Amino acid sequence: VWFATALRRLRRAGRFGCFVSVYVEPGRCHLAADGGRVCRPLIIADNGVPRVNDQHIQELKVCASPS
Repeated sequence: VWFATALRRLRRAGRFGCFVSVYVEPGRCHLAADGGRVCRPLIIADNGVPRVNDQHIQELKVCASPS
């Protein structure tokens, strides 16, 4: 578990691709970095509280709107 946690921190810090998945099964840590895989949006939470806030959502809406 500590290895997966370290990899997630590195991914979030931009040290490797944001499309790399890290998941754990008992006794195993899996990395998936396939080129054509579908990625779902995830919200990172600390103790059940999402890190994303209303300002983040508004910024995403502005960036996604056609100019």
